[in-house]
Parts: sequence; C-alpha cells; structure tokens
Amino acid sequence: MAIGDQTLGPDSIGSTQELSNILNLLQTTAGVIPIESNFIVKFNIPQKAILSCIDESEPYKWADNLNLKGSIQTLTENGFYFATEITDAGENLGVSKVGPSTDSKVYGNLLSAPVITGRANLKELTVGFIETNASIADFIIRPWLIAVSTYGLFARPANSPQNVKTDFEVIHIDSFARNNNLPRKKVIYKNCVPLSVGNSAYKYAESVNTRIVSTTWAYESYQVISGGDSDIPKK
Repeated sequence: MAIGDQTLGPDSIGSTQELSNILNLLQTTAGVIPIESNFIVKFNIPQKAILSCIDESEPYKWADNLNLKGSIQTLTENGFYFATEITDAGENLGVSKVGPSTDSKVYGNLLSAPVITGRANLKELTVGFIETNASIADFIIRPWLIAVSTYGLFARPANSPQNVKTDFEVIHIDSFARNNNLPRKKVIYKNCVPLSVGNSAYKYAESVNTRIVSTTWAYESYQVISGGDSDIPKK
C-alpha cells in the first residue's frame, strides 16, 4: 500500500523500513494525529422566526423581557460558538439475509448471503451548549424549538420570517496550526432544527460544575469538506 511517497504493508522492504515509512508519514501534514477537542460549532440563528414566535406566544410572555432581543442579536452577530460538544449520527446501511437458511428449513450447513436493503435514515444530532448568563438553552433554543412547532418544516426562502432552518458547520482545526486557525476538515449539516432541550437538575453541592445543556437536532443532509479556507476568527 502506498500513501504519497511512502510504501506501507507487505510491499515495504523489511520491518525496519516499514517502521521508518510510518514515522515519516506521521511527520507529514496528512499523518498528524489531531486533537479532538480542537473544533468549533458554528451556525446562524433564524432571528426573525424566533422573535416573531416569542411576540405571539402569550402564555410564555418572553416578549416582556427587554433584554431577550438584545441577547439574541449580540450572541449571533458573528455566528454562534457556544456549542461545546456534538455527537453525529454516523452512517449506516440496512442489511438483511437472503438464501437457504431464510427461505427453507432444510439447508444443511449453507449460510444465507447479506443483501443491502438501503441506506438508513439519518438520526438526530446531539449538541451540548454551555450555560451562560444569557441562558442559551432557555432564551434561544427553547423559543426556537417552539417556532419550529409553530411554522413547521415547509420549504421557505432563506430570508423568510417563518424560516426556522439553519446550517451547522463543525470546523475541526489542525492541531499544529493553532496560531493560524487552519481547518483540517469541515462538516456541514444542512437545514437543522432543534427537536428537544434536555431537562436540568439544580442542587447545592461542594463542587461547582459548568452546566452543559443537551439538545437534539434534525437535519436533511450533510457534507464533509477537507481542509480549505474558513471564516472562523483569525488570531
């Protein structure tokens, strides 16, 4: 097996040469082992949809909080960066078995063969948000979720006051390029909407921990981009 100019596996000359090739590969940009915590989750909030839903939601009286609209605008001027953890849904194929062991009770030692039944539906994203004084989960994600239930997921223009969808960008940063913030890959989740906000428990305790609020999101599709430029802040 060859990766770039390096030959690995049985085709390499002896174990010493193979080890040397592996070490050389790990010193290249492609072979660097990344630090998994070097990432940023960025997305824009559909402010019009959230604010219009807040104004119309009489039981909640969120519109009485004069700081809410200012908080939404302040937190979203340069994109949204308060997500501290994310778990994607992976990729799965459906499989079933076809053959003698499934079609008949008399099959001896014959085994059925696997067949693909199709690509599995995408499951939800799980995103954790750090709690701040502005209470991201309560004053942005919760009313956003209610806006989704109010307006639904119909296709609408991006600037529509009833458009509740947004794109997530998960930007993974090169561990050896911290000063330049160079992305090594970027995953874009298309047309995301919040589905749930996790419950929270409060108690007096000896230790004080940072609160992380778990949320789930639905999305339509995703795209993985290798390296490239990004509009994340530069140092």
